[in-house]
Amino acid sequence: MQRLHIRGRQDAKVVSHFHQRRIYAKLRGQASHWESHMTIASILQGHSGPVYTITAQATVREATTELAGKRIGALPVVEGEQVIGIFSERDVIYGLARDGHAFLDRTVGETMTSPVFSVAADTAILAALSLMTKRRIRHLPVTEGDRLIGF
Repeated sequence: MQRLHIRGRQDAKVVSHFHQRRIYAKLRGQASHWESHMTIASILQGHSGPVYTITAQATVREATTELAGKRIGALPVVEGEQVIGIFSERDVIYGLARDGHAFLDRTVGETMTSPVFSVAADTAILAALSLMTKRRIRHLPVTEGDRLIGF
């Protein structure tokens, strides 16, 4: 499993501004040869920070504290080094709407989104974006074998 992770607002703006036009151009068949062969690895090269994760045994309360404290929207849920799910802000919103404040005492493993779609570092960016669009997902882990290397 692998995932492309935009870590912060600045990264999101850069990706949005820099890649959005190229992505749309590619979809219209106008992207350059270089742009059509960019891989996830080229994005990961510019990121040196850690990939934050959480375990399935953690409570939703602990996970939301991590999300807020790190100012991120999702956490890969790991067992060892393998990604087994994704816990996101959407999971929190839907869970609170369904179960109220009792939701905060449930485990991440009970509430995470699973199974996880992921990509390898050598995946073309356009292929990853296509997967995200087709599967209607916002977070895509990047893995090497079963080991998480990016989010």
